[in-house]
Amino acid sequence: MKKFSLFIIIIFALLFFPKCTHIYDFFFPYDYAPIFTLRNNSTDSLVIVVDYNYPDTSMAKSRWHYAWPPQKDTIYFERDNDRETIFKRNSVVQIFAFKFKDWITFYTANDLDVNIVDYHIPYKRYELTREWLEQHDWTVTYP
Repeated sequence: MKKFSLFIIIIFALLFFPKCTHIYDFFFPYDYAPIFTLRNNSTDSLVIVVDYNYPDTSMAKSRWHYAWPPQKDTIYFERDNDRETIFKRNSVVQIFAFKFKDWITFYTANDLDVNIVDYHIPYKRYELTREWLEQHDWTVTYP
């Protein structure tokens, strides 16, 4: 089961790899809206988890994205979850940035529905409001 989970994560990583967006569009031909841009200034590959059900830190229903160094990637959601809709429902969007190697190590040993935040894996957490994002041109910089 652990090898199967790792295989699924690797497949998702390939689908979300920035230079392969045409593959993603082929498998998921939906209309997407940009939510924010993440600038990864570190040398680490990251897993970005977006959760707009603040203050709930449960990761099971959160969205995962990959951020490779040193790049600037725009995070997109389906058109029905655009910026307006998200901030009408929620005053804060949470972003958790995990190092890719820590993420893979954790989820090869645990189930995918386990909340990684409860296990004290190193991460950086952002609590973003619409006003803050507008002031920063909808860009979040890591670290």
